[in-house]
Amino acid sequence: MKSKQTAIEWLVEQMIERKYFAKDVPLSYTTLEHLVNQAKEMEKEQIMDAWLNSLTKGDYNSAEEYYNEIFKSE
Repeated sequence: MKSKQTAIEWLVEQMIERKYFAKDVPLSYTTLEHLVNQAKEMEKEQIMDAWLNSLTKGDYNSAEEYYNEIFKSE
């Protein structure tokens, strides 16, 4: 069984496909920012899925509460 792709793996794959690492290709900050935001959302979903599938939920009532408490910095 193939494992799920992590958000970081997805982001690097997208950057390679768009040739972000090529010397002669200018970086588009808007596109890169969009990709990073997508990767962050994927990471959040993966963290919440891990919480939902865990045997112990700790002191949290939901995956959203867990994510916001542990990973959200504002």
